[in-house]
Amino acid sequence: GILKIFILPLLKISKPKEGINEIINLSILLLIPLFITEIITRIIEIALYITLPKPIDTLISHYILSLKGGLRYALLVNISVAELQTLNPFSKEGLAAISARIGYFSFFASLLLFPLFFFNLIRNKIDWKEVFLIVWLVTSLYLISQGIRFSLLFATSVSIIASYSLISIFNLILTYLQRKENLQIHFKVFFYSLILIFAFYYLDTAFKVANAMKGMEINSNWRAALDFLKQHGDEYTLVATWWDPGHIIAGYTGLKVHADGAHCGWDACIPYNHDIRIQDMGRILTTSNETEAYEILKKYTELPKEYCSLLKEKYPKIFNESVCDIKIKKVYFIASQDLIFKYYWPYYFSSCLRKYYPDNSVCYTQAGIENFFYKNKLAEGKTYNVFYLNLQKSDLNRGILVYSTFAILNNQQVEIDITLRHETINNQSILVPYLMNREPIRYLVHYLNGNPEVIDISLYGKSPRINGMVILDPSLRYLFFADEDVANSMFTRMFFLNGLGLEKFKLVFNNPEVKIYEVEFE
Repeated sequence: GILKIFILPLLKISKPKEGINEIINLSILLLIPLFITEIITRIIEIALYITLPKPIDTLISHYILSLKGGLRYALLVNISVAELQTLNPFSKEGLAAISARIGYFSFFASLLLFPLFFFNLIRNKIDWKEVFLIVWLVTSLYLISQGIRFSLLFATSVSIIASYSLISIFNLILTYLQRKENLQIHFKVFFYSLILIFAFYYLDTAFKVANAMKGMEINSNWRAALDFLKQHGDEYTLVATWWDPGHIIAGYTGLKVHADGAHCGWDACIPYNHDIRIQDMGRILTTSNETEAYEILKKYTELPKEYCSLLKEKYPKIFNESVCDIKIKKVYFIASQDLIFKYYWPYYFSSCLRKYYPDNSVCYTQAGIENFFYKNKLAEGKTYNVFYLNLQKSDLNRGILVYSTFAILNNQQVEIDITLRHETINNQSILVPYLMNREPIRYLVHYLNGNPEVIDISLYGKSPRINGMVILDPSLRYLFFADEDVANSMFTRMFFLNGLGLEKFKLVFNNPEVKIYEVEFE
């Protein structure tokens, strides 16, 4: 569509004025829906006293400024960590990783578009569909360098372009064999068989991946946790966790939640918008200071009086003054299993609060957030904070267990090994974890009758090189390795250690997937 609107008219070299007029007329037609949307948006705002994103503002500030290399400020919740994990798609390792994920057959089939295009170019039969498809393929491939999540866009372009290329080549070969009927039949059988084989292969793989993926479905463990919240919570209860299950919790239990998936900005949410909430929750999960976590939660227990008049003035038709008198007496804090593999997110979004603690008030200002996360890009995160390793080798006679996994680090696939070895130190027998069979890890957590016990090898005279933590499953079939930034965090202490050593956070509900802590406020 873009090619037809803006490029084809310019090719009317013999009638340049006609081409320019065509561009102007088509541009006007494109802008009419935008202005209609703008008018509707403003009518809704006036009627409901709410603030909505302006279509024209978004178009100008985001797209035009981005073309000039500018950077548009947006809510932190709009930052996807998947976009922060970059990959060079034009390197050998990058292409290998992408083609493996997309599928080798589809990937290489899409590349047939290039010889097909040059073949038609030689025959002076330029097809503008092929020009568009080439631009689409290269652009979507380049976007992966800006964030791994854009590989989804590349997968879409590859699947369509591969189909187009195969069908085009199929038709060309049939045209060439039009006078050789037997060869045509043989070729059709071969081609259709090839397509069916790969179709069934990819369908089988897709079903396996789909069955292996687990989302936010409410399984028996989550349902039991939600039933507990619904039974024990009331209007003076707040439920806090990472924002992902916020809507589920609110809808199922009817309780207030600290955050959910809504994008509530500076003008709409007073006093604590999502930029503030996502930083606070990230800090609660990643700090090792229980008092700091408690104080962060405390500010959400009541609405400061100075904001009541402001809210009444801003939302006169929907503001309920009774909220000014409500004081949260109890917070239920959820530490759930899904956060193990999402730890990068809270660690990244709490970067500002962590860097400037304890005087981190600048992190709660719009200018401070824009400078830290966008302009100066000071936020810190690691691709992996927690590794999941499966048992690969066991030698019970020698007291050795070996666990391993594979991970992509610095665009390369590497194997991570952790060896657990029985050793006698100062006449005491302990299990010592080693990273790559040579670097001792400080903490080992194992469970006795469901209760965690922590072994600190430094207390036995063993000098650890890594201040991380190994959490051994009671079945011995797998373990988790947490780096030093995770080992002493509130999340680790709440989920893996069942609140060991915590005073203000009391464990009140516990199953293999969800741990609920009660935090009381006077």
